[in-house]
Amino acid sequence: MEVFVHRNVANVVAHGDHQFSDRRQFAVEALKVRNVLVVGRYGCVGVRAALENARLGLVDNWLRASTMSSRSFSTRSKQLPTRGTSRYPM
Repeated sequence: MEVFVHRNVANVVAHGDHQFSDRRQFAVEALKVRNVLVVGRYGCVGVRAALENARLGLVDNWLRASTMSSRSFSTRSKQLPTRGTSRYPM
């Protein structure tokens, strides 16, 4: 089995993300990829930063969609389990 990978901070698939759209189209049409998976990992620093509304600099623009989603579901997101301490400076 072969894998075509496109990675970014926090695995965000944002509206208007041309990099993801271009790569997805290439994978599906040119490489004939039949299955597309969007996956993350436990303890992702980018997701944690969005959930905690941390300010990290330029990457904040990229995480905005996740930050807005976490605000919409703030009660639920606060109930998510945490593992250890954050790995980024506050």
